[in-house]
Amino acid sequence: MNDAGIGGVLAKSSLCCSKLLSDSLETKETDGPNERRQRRARLRKGAQDVEEGGLLGRHGGTVAGWARRVKASAMARDSLQAGNEVRGSVNINWQVVATIAAPIVAFVVGAAWQRWLENRPVLISFYGHVAAFTFTPPGGQASNIHTHAVVLRNASRKTATNVRFHHHGTVPDFTIWQPLPHHVETLPGGSQDIVIPTLVPGKEIIVSYLYFPPVTFQQINAGIDCDQGGARAIPVLLRRVYPRWANNLARLLALIGLITVVYLGLRAVVAFIGS
Repeated sequence: MNDAGIGGVLAKSSLCCSKLLSDSLETKETDGPNERRQRRARLRKGAQDVEEGGLLGRHGGTVAGWARRVKASAMARDSLQAGNEVRGSVNINWQVVATIAAPIVAFVVGAAWQRWLENRPVLISFYGHVAAFTFTPPGGQASNIHTHAVVLRNASRKTATNVRFHHHGTVPDFTIWQPLPHHVETLPGGSQDIVIPTLVPGKEIIVSYLYFPPVTFQQINAGIDCDQGGARAIPVLLRRVYPRWANNLARLLALIGLITVVYLGLRAVVAFIGS
């Protein structure tokens, strides 16, 4: 082939390369899938023409290499755009995730809380009453009598063992209702304990004391404990006892409220992440 023919091929190759560069470097964010496919087809066809033209002369080797690099760059760019499109099409509906996760989280928390309550023996104590009486026997002289009662309840679902009513000194006259096995143990320091071997779950007892002035109720009891831990003294007020169905309904409403709070909390977290 003469120089004129080689020149024509090189000119054609240069024109094709220019078109390839303009098509490969131009960013068209608004192009649809059809336009992108057509642009890729033009790039491949133009690169093929340049490679064929590059075989006709010694100058074409450089042009053909250039065309191959342009073609590879264009294919890599199209692959990257396709990957971005796939990633962009994967959307997570966080509202659905929150709706599904809320009852599951509430159930797990409730089960863990219930298990903790069942495995931990809890003794609850409080004063049932404190009173002072003036007693006048027939034909006798009036005298003052003090009395008070301590209520102890095992509020857990596990038996409490070796329950001890500690006292600051010796134990005055007392009675236990409901009756159960017990004994009085004198300690090395001279004080005495009322010892109850076992207190089953849900069991409630009342220990009533009777004594005379100047002793008052603050000077009698010195705490309650068992092998599993100490009793928790709480203040109480007289209240109505509701039937079991009302208590179960209250527990159900509390569970619904817990699920609602967890759901709204997850929704708030999702909204914060989405913003």
